[in-house]
Amino acid sequence: MNAGRPLHVAIVGAYPLQPGILSGGIRAVTYQLVEGLRRLPDVRVTVIHCHPDVAQDRCERAENVTVHYLAQPRRRVVPNMITGVRRVARLLRELQPAVVNAHGHSFAVAAMDAGYVGPRSPIWTIHGVIREEARYNPGLFNRLAYSLAGHYERRALARVREITAISPYIRDRFAARTTARWHLVENPAPEEMFALARRPVPGRPHTGQPG
Repeated sequence: MNAGRPLHVAIVGAYPLQPGILSGGIRAVTYQLVEGLRRLPDVRVTVIHCHPDVAQDRCERAENVTVHYLAQPRRRVVPNMITGVRRVARLLRELQPAVVNAHGHSFAVAAMDAGYVGPRSPIWTIHGVIREEARYNPGLFNRLAYSLAGHYERRALARVREITAISPYIRDRFAARTTARWHLVENPAPEEMFALARRPVPGRPHTGQPG
């Protein structure tokens, strides 16, 4: 990082369309992460949200955070996962952030396609296990989608150097499939949650202790 210039961090993944309205676990994680980084005076944050829920490309700026909403069609010939990788990679090449944190296998691949390889490898946060998710989502369309997702997952596992896991379970499921360095980072919570008074209930085990 150059002296006097803020560190430019890109968060790539599902993000709320409206501040504070969270629909899904990954959106909650990226939102809380961005809110934490927003408070740091020496950090500049770019968020890239590429999803069919975006009707039209737009860019929103507030303080040290810029959010790029990239639209994707609901009816398509080429799967959105493929076009999304291309669009995100193109924007990353244009913006050239110092650090990329990808919340999704395809976004990790998009960062690598944009030149973030080797020492510049993206930090990939894994939120789930594709093999497990595929078991509970039958049907031809889902099989094709998970097959493509598995392809991107394998590419990311082969080349990403830094991976964050939201739980030991995630790390244990993937550790044998990659030589990346692992970091256990649990899902973030709003700051006000830490100000809540403890109210233990007699007979109920404390959090983190076996029942």
